[in-house]
Amino acid sequence: MNATVGLIRDGLKTLPQVAAQTATSTPDLRSIFTAKSHAGAIDPTRELVVGDRGVGKSFWSSVLRDNASRTAIRQMYPELHLETWDVSLGFAEDIGRPEYPSSRTLKSLIDLGIQPELIWRAVLAHAVGNKYLPTGWSDLSWRNRVEWITSNSEEEEKVLNSAHQDLVNSKRRHLIIFDALDRLGQDWSTIRALVKALLSVALEMRSYSNFGMNIFLRPDMDGDREIWAIRDGSKLRQNITLLQWSSRDLYGFVWHWFLHSSDTRAPFAKMAHSVSDVRISIASGERLVKIPDAFMEDENLQKKIFEMISGDMMGAGSKKGHPFTWIPKHLADARGRVSLRSFIIALREAARSTPNSSSTPLAYDAIKKGVQQASLNRVEQLKEDYAWIDDVLKPLANLQTPNEAKSFIERREAEKNH
Repeated sequence: MNATVGLIRDGLKTLPQVAAQTATSTPDLRSIFTAKSHAGAIDPTRELVVGDRGVGKSFWSSVLRDNASRTAIRQMYPELHLETWDVSLGFAEDIGRPEYPSSRTLKSLIDLGIQPELIWRAVLAHAVGNKYLPTGWSDLSWRNRVEWITSNSEEEEKVLNSAHQDLVNSKRRHLIIFDALDRLGQDWSTIRALVKALLSVALEMRSYSNFGMNIFLRPDMDGDREIWAIRDGSKLRQNITLLQWSSRDLYGFVWHWFLHSSDTRAPFAKMAHSVSDVRISIASGERLVKIPDAFMEDENLQKKIFEMISGDMMGAGSKKGHPFTWIPKHLADARGRVSLRSFIIALREAARSTPNSSSTPLAYDAIKKGVQQASLNRVEQLKEDYAWIDDVLKPLANLQTPNEAKSFIERREAEKNH
């Protein structure tokens, strides 16, 4: 086996599952891929980021929260002025954190009849109020903090005003991140009430120029009419950014991983140069390597590079399809979107299934297995949110895709009549 083939295959086997990261964890700098299209998702002035499972909402939350990561990416996004921002969490999936009440605590507060909006106001005061909050605030329970907010709305405003003025004077800003909102409660009515209240509070916080809020929403939250039944909600909607992955970005992430691994950097650079005039140079001690624009924006060049990894066809014959387009096409949902999580699983599993005798890092039959595994994982993730999926998929068992709509309809009708 060619040494380069083995090194590239091993690099694919170790692709990181960044989309499974939590907002409270510390990111591996090698896994921070700075796609131009994701600038809006980490812009502290954009309150709402909408993205499906597996696209990296929690990962970007962790990057923004971590000082070292934020410093590393600021050169890639100079227009965001990330060096001027202090960052804290307003909610994430990990329990036992001092920054916010856990889902258990939220349930107990809601069960006491406390309005969700008051809870979020207490969270924000806790995040930014520091020295202006009452003595002993840090020792109070969340219930006691909310009670103080309820009884001292004028004092609360003074806390926010004083903290904001400090930021203005020091030319600093403060961002509060709200991630993993599907973990707010065990039922949709609780989640809906808390998200709706959070959006209302976000509107109020717009009056403070040096405070920012990043709220990471799932599409089902964004599409819930009741959540958006708030006054002036259209003002927030105008500022929504979508966190999605184009095929170019997906492959760009793989190039990024190769260039940030000591084992694959040289063989990948040589491989890429063999099909282009672009040379990759990496300065000594460089923490984040900027991928040449041609490798990110030229899909024909990306295809040539990937064909050196996968071969040019998905089997014998010209009608089998090209791996470069076949993989995203077969991982895409009904709207043509592919999650980074699914893409990584597919390539990683394909690399693990490719025999050492293969002349390329990936064999086409192993690619099929990888995509199948990624699809199965995706279905299991969706079942966690939509319990009815099994009932829908059962009559479609063993039906190959792509297929015509009538084939799906016939299976459904046969199930009804069974």
